[in-house]
Amino acid sequence: MDTVDYLYQEMTKEEAQALFDTAKAEDGDFAVRQRGDPERGEYVLGLQFRGRLTQHLMKQTDEGKWTINNKVYVDAPTIPEVLEGLRRPVQGWPITLKTAIVDPTNPKWIQPKSSEPDPLPYLFDAILTRAQCEELVKGKPDGTFFLRKKGEKDYVLVVVFRTKPTHHLVAQTEAGIWSINKKEYGAPSTLREMIDIMAKPIQGWPVLLDKPFTDFSQVGGAATHGSSASPTKIATSQLSPVAKEVPAPAAAQAVEPGPSPAPGPASTVQQAKPPSPVIKENQAGLSPPAPQEALLSAPATQQQQQQQ
Repeated sequence: MDTVDYLYQEMTKEEAQALFDTAKAEDGDFAVRQRGDPERGEYVLGLQFRGRLTQHLMKQTDEGKWTINNKVYVDAPTIPEVLEGLRRPVQGWPITLKTAIVDPTNPKWIQPKSSEPDPLPYLFDAILTRAQCEELVKGKPDGTFFLRKKGEKDYVLVVVFRTKPTHHLVAQTEAGIWSINKKEYGAPSTLREMIDIMAKPIQGWPVLLDKPFTDFSQVGGAATHGSSASPTKIATSQLSPVAKEVPAPAAAQAVEPGPSPAPGPASTVQQAKPPSPVIKENQAGLSPPAPQEALLSAPATQQQQQQQ
């Protein structure tokens, strides 16, 4: 938790509400704060849901799994991984997480220990022509790959498949997930995570990205990092609101027709099902909010809304 930028020290519910109000939080926006002695390893997930701030206890089981209100929603060993998993539909959890609230001016904000990621050796953080890219990997084996810059925010994945270089647009969705040709493989929030996922067999992608190309001396450059953190929302008291990502135009998604998908292992991503009833927080020390600020509950059905 010491490397994320949405972590805060213990604060009262009133202080948490002020944090969300200052950031003009929208549904799905979130932040995490410590609960009690940091050595206890307990946290509270603050989440904007149906226009209100809701509070959810996070703690580990004896097996090392993180729970939210005593239930495991994403089987992951760290809180950041759990929260990344909740950016996609998860059974029993009625809303996907969107933007992390980051306010460096808040006295309870905890500055990350390391905000600069290690360089990505396979990223050329500058513009290359198509011909230059293909010359770099000419004669290389299948699975040889690198990333190059495209415009201000996007990248192109160059990968050798069936002895030929292919080109694929890499862009970030509004939810902060990196996609390839407008398709998501897992839920990577950084370029490094995306490549790590694609280095293993995954359904719908026919070649492993297991041979990174790093020698850019032929084009007079060196690789530089291009890591992308999860989207964050800065408190408007200090900075202007962060503009949301705009999806790339449909016509620009496929830089070049990609390799035909080959059968892969069955996906292990859990499919979303209708939300479960109200999620309640039963832990002592976290008093439930007033009835009008009930904890996170599944959205009402259309029939229920009509009855109301």
